[in-house]
Amino acid sequence: MGKQFFVALLVLGLGTIAIAFSRLPERCPLSWDGAERIEMPAGGSTAYIRVDPLHLYSVGGSAMLNYMPTVDYGPLTRLGPIPHPLSVVLGVGSGFRSDLEDAHFTCVRVTHGDELWTSRPQNYDIQSPQWDLPGPSGRMASTGGPEWPAGDQIQMEAWLQIGARRFVLVFPSFALMKGG
Repeated sequence: MGKQFFVALLVLGLGTIAIAFSRLPERCPLSWDGAERIEMPAGGSTAYIRVDPLHLYSVGGSAMLNYMPTVDYGPLTRLGPIPHPLSVVLGVGSGFRSDLEDAHFTCVRVTHGDELWTSRPQNYDIQSPQWDLPGPSGRMASTGGPEWPAGDQIQMEAWLQIGARRFVLVFPSFALMKGG
């Protein structure tokens, strides 16, 4: 009887641990050795990546503090001031929808002073005006982060994988602004 109880308890414990670990958020890859660094232009401009003679991609991104209006249900649901977390939005575009099937962002790294914050962004479906005909198509990705003071300087990197090729988009240092 005691042995069966111990086995049941062990199985229950291992099952609980497996469920807990399966729900952990995905982290950024540990290393991107050999990834090509793309220096992004200042001012939020778009950069271009030519993967081969036939495939040209446009890439860009931004980050700001989220000051979008929110519904406030009163003091019982909110303790303290309304938060304004970092909001990061990334994009990759191409002239053909099919070019974006293997394009996705795998990591965002933001440095604020001596603090480093990383997150795996959510990649969204490809947006295209026409299913597979030539025309501008794009894929967005986004993630939310910590709250830092407006006006503080940050540095941002976004890791993009297109097929087997890997790129690190390096954005120039910029001041955090209120968005909304």
